[in-house]
Amino acid sequence: RVKRWREEVLLLQEEMRRCLVTLKWQAEKWEKRVDVDTFEGERWEGAAAYAYEQADVRLRIFARFEELWSSKVVESARKFQPGSLELEDLLRVPEMEGEEE
Repeated sequence: RVKRWREEVLLLQEEMRRCLVTLKWQAEKWEKRVDVDTFEGERWEGAAAYAYEQADVRLRIFARFEELWSSKVVESARKFQPGSLELEDLLRVPEMEGEEE
């Protein structure tokens, strides 16, 4: 069981990392589509607006995930090295710098 949990922790960390990388990549790809000269005039303006909107959607999702995943508990899980899976180690949340007890 312990090996499965270690693997699960590593997989989750990697999925979170890949999710953020993919969202950034998608946003950049949509921004590059603005410069495509397939359309002219109003059609180009519409296509460019759509591309900017799609890029913005991905960047907002990226920002929200980063915000959610930067909480103390999630940040602790993201940095966790699954060498020890003792209950005390899993529940320990590192102190924030400058935070008083």
